[in-house]
Amino acid sequence: MLAGLVASGVQAGELPDQDVNMAALGMAGIVIQLSVGAEFGRVSLPISAHLDSVFTMCWRMAGGTDPS
Repeated sequence: MLAGLVASGVQAGELPDQDVNMAALGMAGIVIQLSVGAEFGRVSLPISAHLDSVFTMCWRMAGGTDPS
């Protein structure tokens, strides 16, 4: 699913050409680390309060320009 989203962004010219599977794995890692951080009390709850930051981290990791 994430690889398909990255591929769509690459095809639309919104993201640079890249290995979409590696980008998807990186995004999954960001999301997983947020959950782990919440479990250990390093991220405030609710996790949904961090969606903008997570989106920005994923976007930048995939090579997108400033999403705002």
